[in-house]
Amino acid sequence: MPIQTGGSGDEPIAKLGGKPYRLLVAAQVAKAFAGADLFVYEEVPFGSSIMGKDRHVDILVLSRKTGRAVGLQAKYQAVAGTTDEKIHYALADCAAMWTPCVVVYGGPGWSLGVRHTLEASRHAVRAEVVNGKIRESAELDSFVAAQFGLWATILKNKKPVAAT
Repeated sequence: MPIQTGGSGDEPIAKLGGKPYRLLVAAQVAKAFAGADLFVYEEVPFGSSIMGKDRHVDILVLSRKTGRAVGLQAKYQAVAGTTDEKIHYALADCAAMWTPCVVVYGGPGWSLGVRHTLEASRHAVRAEVVNGKIRESAELDSFVAAQFGLWATILKNKKPVAAT
């Protein structure tokens, strides 16, 4: 299923923000798991946040076969800023969701402390943008594969160890 990312994809990295990053993450999931009967949706209403406000999950990935779903909250930080202050809320909100959910993060602008928090959290996975596309997505791909049992996507040409 095609995801339109808008623009040329060559926008300067500093101009990459919330919606463009979200679209790149959605496109990466759709591409990596093409043929796996997954639907990728954007901005899906999903109950209430931990603060009692209406929640919208940035990306919802849904299996046609099983009905299982996962949420992805996309956060890109090009330069130091206020997202650092909001990331703890985003992680806690993912942990409270009714379905597995992670913060998908990228960008060079995270403070060292927040980057360490994200790297250590089981509710966060990294996906970096290189030349206008998600290129470093092993954590994101592994999360989606684990949630839907789509191991062939990350195993690719690996052979099982033979019994001796």
